[in-house]
Amino acid sequence: MFCSKCGKKNPDSSTFCKFCGSRIDSTQKQTQLSGEGILSAAWSDITSTPGWFKKILVLAICNAIPFLGYGVTGYAQQWGCDVARGKREAMPDQYFNNKNFLTGFFEYVIFAAYGAIIFVASLVCGTIFGLIPVFGILFLLAIIVFSWFWNSYVSLCSMNSAMLLDLGQGFSTKKLTKAYF
Repeated sequence: MFCSKCGKKNPDSSTFCKFCGSRIDSTQKQTQLSGEGILSAAWSDITSTPGWFKKILVLAICNAIPFLGYGVTGYAQQWGCDVARGKREAMPDQYFNNKNFLTGFFEYVIFAAYGAIIFVASLVCGTIFGLIPVFGILFLLAIIVFSWFWNSYVSLCSMNSAMLLDLGQGFSTKKLTKAYF
């Protein structure tokens, strides 16, 4: 069971979180997605929120403002983390708080760091393989396929960081690679 305050995993029999001391609610509404697709479940949660269209509009406008975009990203990730922790509910009322901004900023750092790696690797390998016409085309196709896997992996890293609210967890490659493959 996950603590709803700090998000860390505790034994199912716990009454209090062994990390932050908060009371763990064992009667949390458990996520039931069997028989309902993830996207339709998310849409159902969104549309069951009072004033959902206004909330979506406010989030879209705030997402266009650079610094506030961190908060919007964190808001969406923390809401997704709640589902992963077994809590399914309508859209949370509070848009911006420290946890949302921190989560959104962590995602930015993780994507920027991993993006720099793929950029440098593509630049170096592209320069080398681009000199030979056949290898250049094969390299381009390989980069397209690799990018799809890479983006999925980086998303997993970002969500791991959000779940544990710890930037370092986004770079814990050994554990994440084991989970991914």
